[in-house]
Amino acid sequence: MSVGGGGGGRGFRGVDEAAQRRLNAEAPQIKDLGKRIVALFRPYLGKIVVTGLIVVLGAAIAVVPPLIVQRASTTRCSRSMAGPTWVCSSASWWP
Repeated sequence: MSVGGGGGGRGFRGVDEAAQRRLNAEAPQIKDLGKRIVALFRPYLGKIVVTGLIVVLGAAIAVVPPLIVQRASTTRCSRSMAGPTWVCSSASWWP
């Protein structure tokens, strides 16, 4: 069994690529398809933008805990000889 499309002229999932290209060439051309798709989603532009912002904000929030762990792992705390206080110092490579 070969991986990567080496199945004797057959491509992805056993589909004959040449036959599929012929079928695609015979398909009707839709004029201004891109403009029609944009017009379809235009009423939902606000919702799409809000959803995109929520996704970006969620990704940014997901980055915060690993940064806190990294900061905590690069901070060394030790007990001061002067009393019951702790002295913490960061590694030199961390800002």
